[in-house]
Amino acid sequence: MMLILKSFSERISKNLHRYSATSQTGFDARTTFGLMVIGSVVLWPFAIYHLFSGNVFMTTIVGGLALLATANAILILRTEAAPPRLMLVSCVLTNITVLLAAFHLKLDGIFWVYPALVFNYSLVGTRVAVWANITLCTSVLYLAVSWAEWPLWPRIAVTMVATGFFSHIFSSNIDRQKQVLMTLATIDPLTGVRNRHELQLELMKACSQQTRLGTPVTLLVLDIDFFKKVNDTYGHIKGDDVLVEIARLLGKRLRATDSLFRYGGEEFLVLAGGATADGGRILAEDLRITIQNSRPCELSGISISLGVAQYAPPESISEWLHRADEALYRAKANGRNRVELASPGSS
Repeated sequence: MMLILKSFSERISKNLHRYSATSQTGFDARTTFGLMVIGSVVLWPFAIYHLFSGNVFMTTIVGGLALLATANAILILRTEAAPPRLMLVSCVLTNITVLLAAFHLKLDGIFWVYPALVFNYSLVGTRVAVWANITLCTSVLYLAVSWAEWPLWPRIAVTMVATGFFSHIFSSNIDRQKQVLMTLATIDPLTGVRNRHELQLELMKACSQQTRLGTPVTLLVLDIDFFKKVNDTYGHIKGDDVLVEIARLLGKRLRATDSLFRYGGEEFLVLAGGATADGGRILAEDLRITIQNSRPCELSGISISLGVAQYAPPESISEWLHRADEALYRAKANGRNRVELASPGSS
């Protein structure tokens, strides 16, 4: 029996970890905070009313829900984040509380189902909220059949389904808009690789990992040689095609632990996770040879120069980038179509 309980506990823990790693709350932390505050303001008076009415059962469940909303609001205010695990637990507890209210108060309790159907989307996002709402509606309607008269039962069913359906449309629309904005904010529209804004975030993360865990990370800054001649000879449209093709070729040669960014103009940057300076130099040579032998857009003579620099704490990100840029400038000064390793940084 203990082995079964232990296995079940481990499975729940694994699923919660997977959910927290891959999921996001429906809305941003600021909006979720506002909803938690509203929930607290609405629920506390009902909890106090039930307390003075002597209804211990409703005081317990409504007061518990009010306390949960207040605690969530305080946590989000302090951390400026809505942890997915906490939001998932809040969603489950909210639905259980509403179900208990519907069981205990019958029709009066069912009124709490409608805001819960909307609230679930703000807590756990569209995918999880759909299943939470289906479970809640099915359970409540099953209870309602036992006491609701025939004209009332279908009205409850129709209004619940309509509320859930409209909430789903609203949440799905928000998801689509968020995805569009996320793409505009993080992806270079021409080449389809990640942009400079994303680069800054990834550099900060890589520096933190090397400082805390000792995981090496190396930067490859590369520039297309004589790219201005391509634009002047064939036009800017052809030049854009060359940029797209080179980004595609680079992406095909990178490892799963590497990230490609467009740094600006004809300059790209590769963040090689887990690579030392020597490993970065080997990767850079592979990329250089790939471009040299590929004839992007059927043009001959296209090549790239690269500068390689391993992060050396406690140097700053700007110092790290500066060392990689200096190595790139040396590669260009020494004849182009070559790789140069940056001078050692701080230790």
